[in-house]
Amino acid sequence: MDIPQTQEEVIARPTKRKRVALACDTCRERKIKCDGSKPVCNPCRKRGEPAVRCVYTVIAGTAKQLSEQEYIASLQKQVQDMQLVIDQLRQDAELTPKSPRDRPPGTIHTTTGGPSPVSTMGATTLTLNRQEDEFFGQSSVHSLLREVPHPDRHRSAAPLRNRDRSSATSLLTAEFALPPRQVADKFLDLYFDSVHIFYPWCHSTWFRKRYEALWTSTGYPGAEMGQAGDIGVGGDQCPETSFFCALNAMFALGCEFSDLPEKESASAMFSSRMRSLLQMDILDKADLSHVQALLLAGHYALSSEYPIRCYNIIGLACRIAVGLGLHTERHADQRSVMENEVRRRVWYGCLQMEMTVCMTLGRPPVLQMTDDVLVPAAVDDEFICPNATSCIQPEGTVSQNLFVVENIRLAKILGKILSSIYWPSSSSDFSALVRLDGLLEDFRNSLVDDLKWWDNDTPREQGTRGYVLKRQRNVLHARFLHLRILLYRPSFSTFCAAARRSRQRRGTGSGSDEVGVEANTLQGVFQAQCATTCVQVAYELSASLLAAREVEATGAWWFSLFYLMTCGGIIILAECAQAGGSKHFNQQQLNATWENTTVLLQVIGRENARARGYLEHLLLLKDQARSAYFCTSRCTCKDQTFRLILSQQYAILQCRPGYHRVDRQSASKASPMTMGMKGFLCRQKVRRNRLISLHRFSRIIGTGVLTVVCRLTVVLDLEMSSYFLYLADNNTLNSTRLLHSPVQY
Repeated sequence: MDIPQTQEEVIARPTKRKRVALACDTCRERKIKCDGSKPVCNPCRKRGEPAVRCVYTVIAGTAKQLSEQEYIASLQKQVQDMQLVIDQLRQDAELTPKSPRDRPPGTIHTTTGGPSPVSTMGATTLTLNRQEDEFFGQSSVHSLLREVPHPDRHRSAAPLRNRDRSSATSLLTAEFALPPRQVADKFLDLYFDSVHIFYPWCHSTWFRKRYEALWTSTGYPGAEMGQAGDIGVGGDQCPETSFFCALNAMFALGCEFSDLPEKESASAMFSSRMRSLLQMDILDKADLSHVQALLLAGHYALSSEYPIRCYNIIGLACRIAVGLGLHTERHADQRSVMENEVRRRVWYGCLQMEMTVCMTLGRPPVLQMTDDVLVPAAVDDEFICPNATSCIQPEGTVSQNLFVVENIRLAKILGKILSSIYWPSSSSDFSALVRLDGLLEDFRNSLVDDLKWWDNDTPREQGTRGYVLKRQRNVLHARFLHLRILLYRPSFSTFCAAARRSRQRRGTGSGSDEVGVEANTLQGVFQAQCATTCVQVAYELSASLLAAREVEATGAWWFSLFYLMTCGGIIILAECAQAGGSKHFNQQQLNATWENTTVLLQVIGRENARARGYLEHLLLLKDQARSAYFCTSRCTCKDQTFRLILSQQYAILQCRPGYHRVDRQSASKASPMTMGMKGFLCRQKVRRNRLISLHRFSRIIGTGVLTVVCRLTVVLDLEMSSYFLYLADNNTLNSTRLLHSPVQY
């Protein structure tokens, strides 16, 4: 029996729950206590009631007012909570800039987040007014090109191409969706024909079997693998997420080698799916397939404008690989031959990608190349069976995995160059240079016959396998030459910097004796020889890339772009170094290298949208270097006199001073020029429909040898082979002379 309570007792008793102005309809019907929480009260949440059933019906004016206030307050609380979540996610997505530290010479920092002005392979867009917070060390191409002097470092440079693209997420469908069978087969074939032959990170035979099973109703015959063990993607232990992530990465890489007109959008779609599938739970537990998927994603990122993404992906892959024990041969006798071979390929793939990315970005490698793990066997995938106790390549059949073995040897030398020459910086360590150059020479002398790029007498394979070997020879040749450039680049940069200082001292009339002492020291002679070798190898690299391109036997275009930007930067610095009169480098060799570089950049830009604009950036850099050198050293005095020797070639042009479009076909023979006419000097080489600028001189005297007194800052060509002298009368150009001879003082 309930004992009645007085009103005073009720008031004095502590309150057990907050009294709400309005209970939800469900709680009122059940006659239970409602806490009034919105959008769903706690009793309804505990019972699993959906939000649509937790409804508040206003029954009185006072209750209505209180209920509306509570509801508004709850919405405000939700907005605040969501804003906190968004802020936290934004902070997690951005890299926190490190505090400034002492940086070695040649290190560059740029801003993080979004597309970078430096592509992953190091080609720079030369944005001069960009803040510098990202780290790009001395081995990067970005650092090399930043050594070129600019007339004004703080001048803002207009972008030469539009980087805004449609978001790839707009192309995103389902992560597990497949393109039409014909398209999918083509992209996958392009991947295995153009990427897998250099980076066999998966077992191609079993990966294709699992791929074929996607189009059939029978499913994947994983049980047929028997005792193969964990071989990653393509194996029966591979999760679906990892397999489709790797598959989309292969599709994206295959797009890069296709001739489809919309390959950029297709590649963006597959890349978006790949990145979405990369959000797998690998922070707590991962397997071999995750490492393979990350390597493929990182390889695709090499061609992108997101160097930080590539760097972090490869770093994560290396961490997981170490966690899986890929860095050791422990328990190898308990695994199958196929599993051991795949594990070794993946481990050395991590090391190679680590060295490559750190080289291109100028950062110290986290992992070191060691011999703790056996090198993968030079055996093709079809001869590595699940239940076999050994893998042997049939006699008379050259394995395409010979390239893997030799490429690992080069990667080990690359690691030694990075650790000995760049980290820590020790470019003056002559013994290290000689020792590493000897390693490269030993590599060349011990190279297998089928991959010797210089031996035309060796019998070659024919057909498809012969074409694969030809491409591998060309790629190996290019990497070998680039390692030699990388080895001598610090000495080359030191030599060019010394030449600039010497030029500045001569311009001020001081320090001439000191220059002679530096040049005659053993260190100066050694650096000069290293610089000469660096320029010579740059020519060989550009010629090798051009020859490979002519027979369509090249590797990935982003590696070619990286090599070409390296060659271009070296040529610009070399021309600036010898612009003062002492011709240390072979000018014909410099011209040939520059021509090879520009021609190939034009070809790559026509075929790949992401590579367009780099030629213009390189030309802009060369123009800025000329401006910096000649403005500071030749035009410091307003009344400085130049003597120009003219050739005996003439042409006719009908146009007005200023900026003109010049058609070469309009030129024809003309009479010798007349004395006393105003002169104009063209800064750029006249090409068909090419914009040129004309610079006015005060007077011209004579016809053979001209003495020109400049009023304004004048930029002269380094080679004096691409400049035109225009003679004007009444603001109309009526005759021209082509300058071939060098400047005389």
